[in-house]
Amino acid sequence: MLMLAEQMGMPLSADLVWWAIVGATSQYLLHQIDETGYALVVTRMRDLSRRVSLNSPSIPLPAARDKTTEARRSVNYSSSSQALLDSQLGYPTDTAFTPYLDIVEEEDDEGYLKARAGVSTAAEAGLLTSSKIAAQSADIAESSELQFSLLRHWSLANAMQYSPFVARRLATWSSRGRSRLDLLVAKLGLSKAEAGAPFVHLAPELKTQLFKRMAEIGADYDMADASYRGFVRNYGWRKSSLSGSDMVQALLALLQPVEGGQESGFFMAYDALSQYPVLKRGIEGAMEMQKLVVGQGVTMLERQAVKTLRSFRLAMVGMETQTMFGSAFALRQLALFLMQTLRERSKVAQSRLPFIIVAPLTEDRLLVLGVTPIVGGPRVEARFKSQFAGETRNKFGMVFEAAAGDLGADIRQGFFDSSVLEIKREDFSAF
Repeated sequence: MLMLAEQMGMPLSADLVWWAIVGATSQYLLHQIDETGYALVVTRMRDLSRRVSLNSPSIPLPAARDKTTEARRSVNYSSSSQALLDSQLGYPTDTAFTPYLDIVEEEDDEGYLKARAGVSTAAEAGLLTSSKIAAQSADIAESSELQFSLLRHWSLANAMQYSPFVARRLATWSSRGRSRLDLLVAKLGLSKAEAGAPFVHLAPELKTQLFKRMAEIGADYDMADASYRGFVRNYGWRKSSLSGSDMVQALLALLQPVEGGQESGFFMAYDALSQYPVLKRGIEGAMEMQKLVVGQGVTMLERQAVKTLRSFRLAMVGMETQTMFGSAFALRQLALFLMQTLRERSKVAQSRLPFIIVAPLTEDRLLVLGVTPIVGGPRVEARFKSQFAGETRNKFGMVFEAAAGDLGADIRQGFFDSSVLEIKREDFSAF
């Protein structure tokens, strides 16, 4: 879509570039492209993000009334998102207290800066609530990311505990795996209190140390590939920066069906692209989703609930999870966790089999999803080649349709992805 917009002569904007980054990141996280394809995207997006960040206006600074004026002016508001975040955390503490700071709306960056500069009358404070953003920083920066879930919005302990990557590499469903996780956190140089504190509140030197130590000892814990190149975007004052993967997880959580039906989830995710309060709700939902995915996956691995058949693996999710995995988005994440775990921890040929997962929708209908493993990755030499670098094709949609036609089964393929379908429970065994 970004390429199409460029061909149509549309001006390049930060939103356009960011949405393309989020889309490509979702393909990478959901295993629709491999590392080769993603690397090409990163190279392309790095150049575009630099262009829009250099051309974007900075947030204007109001006239300050106290001695922190020079300190504020020394902050480069068009620098990288992480630098901006660190500068906020290390902000001078001698700023004059203003009782009007809390009444500024969260998304009103200009009003917040005015409040930090200090207001002396209620009339001036009244202007704060009606002021709009004059120039929002469009800062997008390349970053080094760790495969720890929602790290910027969680504690390190939670981000690692509920990371599918960490769970499958350390086998945290075993007592030995849990012990190795505790040892890894200790070797990263953080105390239990620091690991359990919000990551955003950690001292900058501890964050730097975390990435450095992970690069040094990751291979000892089967995590040499724990880091990957990504992007972060600044959303303004008093808001956490978001990585592309954070954004993907938030949108997937918002896309979960709610009382208003599937469409209401879509519109919430659409609003989150431009409305930070909705996006914040998505981050909170993503945390819950990661807990459910890892928790359910670990339980199924402990119970050996995945069957290896002649041409694919099959996993059946119990009725007790009806409200959790009645969504193709949550179910796909669970399927990927189980498939990758069994593939990486198995030496036999069946480790590369495609994967089918089934979850209850209602008493008489099931949700069926098929996932094709990527041929490639750090552990497999062969690479899938096509006209689109890193592309992987999922043929389950055609196979599902053909099988249902042969059986005359009652199915519904009403999803954007044809490798997902609904089927009557009574038809499933034959299907």
